[in-house]
Parts: sequence; structure tokens; C-alpha cells
Amino acid sequence: MELAGEVRRGYFAEGLSGAQFALPEACRLLQEQHLPSTVTAPVILLHSLDPANLYGAGAPLDIPLLDGGTRSFSRRAGNWIVLRAGKPILLVEQHAKKLTALASASREEIESAVALSAGALSGPRQTSGTS
Repeated sequence: MELAGEVRRGYFAEGLSGAQFALPEACRLLQEQHLPSTVTAPVILLHSLDPANLYGAGAPLDIPLLDGGTRSFSRRAGNWIVLRAGKPILLVEQHAKKLTALASASREEIESAVALSAGALSGPRQTSGTS
């Protein structure tokens, strides 16, 4: 298929080993993407149970801590993760009772992550049932 021009070989998804194949149209679309740099990427709050969360529950994530050592991140109802450009910068655990900043995060990133977390998690809670 590659020799016939039906697919193209390359490394399209970072972190995956081995050759990857894509349709020519998909290659063109990937080349046209303007991905944000780490500096301009938005800070995103993601629930630990969200399918888009790539960390925890078997995924390789030994989180380096500011005070040394590493720890894992658990996928639980009260846990959130704050990302910038796909990289974790803050762990929000136990319904925001425990915050863990990552050693790779800058002071500005941590401040943005804490502000985002506080704003999002302190808002009105949805309750089920009738009133």
C-alpha cells in the first residue's frame, strides 16, 4: 500500500514506537495543524476518570515530586489533573484537599493551575433528586 501511494509511513504520534501509517489526506491535515507551544498552550483541568486522561491506572506515570521521590496518581472520583500541552503540572486529589505540584512545572504554571482548580472546583455542585 505504501509503494502504491495509498498510505504514508512516518512517526505521527509522539511516544509510539515503530512505523506508523496514515492516509495521504490525514498526513496533510496533520501538517496543517498549528499546535500551541508549551508557553501558549492553555491550562486544562481534567477529571481523573475522564477517558482523555492518559495518566494513572496502569499508564506509566511516576510523578516526580518537588521534595524528591515519586508517586503514582489514582483514578478516583475526587481526583483531577491539570495539564498544559499534555504534560501534568498539578494533581488535585481528595476533592481538592490535597494538591501536588510537579517538579517539571514552572511557578507560573502552578499558579495558573491552582487558580483554575480553585475556580472550577469551588463552583456550585450539581445534586440529583427533587427539591
